[in-house]
Amino acid sequence: MNIVLISLTAFAALFHISAFVLESVLFMKGAHKRFLVSEEDAKAVYPFALNQGFYNLFLALMLIAGLVIKLDGHVLGVGMMAASSAVMMGAGVVLFATNKKMIVAAILQGLPPAIIIFLLL
Repeated sequence: MNIVLISLTAFAALFHISAFVLESVLFMKGAHKRFLVSEEDAKAVYPFALNQGFYNLFLALMLIAGLVIKLDGHVLGVGMMAASSAVMMGAGVVLFATNKKMIVAAILQGLPPAIIIFLLL
């Protein structure tokens, strides 16, 4: 089970770190188009995207830290992993509920954390 948990954690963390890069680093360099934001609106939306990107980065870091702590035998890691996974999963549900065209991104964002939570039970 640990290998599945580690693999899903790595995937979920990399997905959210990639979102950080797109939202905070590359947004004004064309990445805004991936989020269906027009060139005209990109400047106005960028402060929100920047904040959202860092939110994704911190969720990924909390998930990774939780895994490391869990593998070291501390129960705190389970709580950290469950909390960050629940937020990731919830965001995936909201993404799908608000934009059905984003179903693939919503599944990639929300399903691995859902499985992580299941494995932690």
